[in-house]
Parts: sequence; structure tokens; C-alpha cells
Amino acid sequence: MRILGLILMSERELHRIEVLSEVVEGGRTLASAAIVLSLSVRQVQRILRTFCFEGAAALRHRGRGRRSNNRINDGVRDLALQLVRERYADFGPTLAAEKLSEQGFSVSRETLRKWMAKDGLWLSRKQRRTFRQPRLRRECDGELIQADNGTALVAAAAAGLGIAYLPDCLTHEYVASGALVPIMTRYPPPPQVHMSSARQVSIPHGKYGSSPNS
Repeated sequence: MRILGLILMSERELHRIEVLSEVVEGGRTLASAAIVLSLSVRQVQRILRTFCFEGAAALRHRGRGRRSNNRINDGVRDLALQLVRERYADFGPTLAAEKLSEQGFSVSRETLRKWMAKDGLWLSRKQRRTFRQPRLRRECDGELIQADNGTALVAAAAAGLGIAYLPDCLTHEYVASGALVPIMTRYPPPPQVHMSSARQVSIPHGKYGSSPNS
């Protein structure tokens, strides 16, 4: 009794089976199949002959499931990684491969990179990148508001956000209307921060409840 099993095939091999089946059924010519499969007509004839006599399983790559002829022995791999751990733990794959070649190990850079990454001895630049969460400013009473726009500062003072030291040309309308009042007139600012025709202003006491700096 014949036992049927599953056969693993690539998408390319399945596509070949589909095209060759159309040729067998008469729905496609050899020239058309050669164009679709990017092969010559003689190659399609050879593959079609194999497909007709041996079946679809014959189109499967014969090397699938077999060990590669260029695969490095597991013992050599373990010994190379041991040397990397003991002597070149802080080396990257490129420099570590050069050092291993001096020890008699013929290992390519990419092969060593895969070994080191699998054993956790090396991280890619993307994996080494650390992201820091930004520290946001916290709002609190009496915080300092800085701006390079006098109009914005006088509006903030009129809104009751605090005391402002501004030129008279910006505050005279607010002072005249009573929205702002001059304060600390007996204690002018130090000379290094003195501004001609300027005054410190604040909202009238009690306009918004308690003073913002109380």
C-alpha cells in the first residue's frame, strides 16, 4: 500500500507545476510557457518531460532538507564562540572574524554575526538604540513664564498669571482701564535689569480671588 504524504514546495515550484499543467492540457504553448517561466524552450521541454514521467514531486529541488555542503561543523562553531566570549567579548563581528582568522578559524563576517546574535553576544545598532521618555514640565502655581513677545506677556499678566515687568508703551492702556496696576513703585529693579520707561504691573488685588503669587 502506498502512503501519501506532504511535499514541501516553494512558490516558484508551484508556479512551474501550474504552467506545465496548462501546457499538458493544451491551454498554453511551449513558447508561451518559456516566456512565463523565464526559461528557454529547450529547458521547458526537459522540465515537461520530467513532469510527465515522474510527476509533480520531481520538480521539487533535490537539495531541500539536506545539510549544506558548506556548513561549518558544530564543534568549530562552539569553539569559535568560546574564544569570542573569552577574548573578544567587546568586539564586533567584523573585527572578531579577523581575530579568529589569526587563530586559524576561517569564518566569514556574516556567519559570525549570525552566531553571535543567536547567542546574545552581539546586538545590531537598531537593537542597541535606547529610547528615553521625555520629562514633561509640570504645571504649578507661581511658575515662570518666558516669552520674547511683550504683547503675549502683558496679555498673560492681564489674565492673572502673574507679575510682569514691561515697557509703559505696552501697559498704559491696561493701567488706564484698571485691568493692571503698578506695583513695587518704591523698589525699582536693579540697574542691570533696568529698563527706561518701564514698570512692574499686576492685576488689581481681589479681581481673580487671591493673588497668583500668594
